[in-house]
Amino acid sequence: MIGALYLFLSIVLLFLFLSYIKKASFDIAEPNKDYILPGTFKSGKEAIILKTYKGVYDYTIHLREGKVRLNHGRFNPDGASWLSDPGRQPRQYEMKTPGIYTFKIKVEESFEKIDKLELTNASAKDQAVFSYNCKPI
Repeated sequence: MIGALYLFLSIVLLFLFLSYIKKASFDIAEPNKDYILPGTFKSGKEAIILKTYKGVYDYTIHLREGKVRLNHGRFNPDGASWLSDPGRQPRQYEMKTPGIYTFKIKVEESFEKIDKLELTNASAKDQAVFSYNCKPI
């Protein structure tokens, strides 16, 4: 009886863990495609990763609705994450009103891992609608 209870609890915990992993995973956005990021308190992804290539690029964000934050992270092997500052560049770019924003960003490599650009919805309740493009300089 106790063995069956442990088996049942293990299956429930595994299901909850896999559900969390699926929600926590990030999608990679393709250029020139519209994306919607719902608010933090709504279901769906609240962040998305932009495609990055090593070199200097102009990233143009077409923000149609809401407000977003672009985070630029460099790989840190100590925590196995992209939380290190990107050198002499800003760590974050704020876009608080709809419009077209262009940022010159140097994407580098650290410990054989390329920098990541993550676009997050900066609002807890309102959705953000955007598309982006990147061109080498």
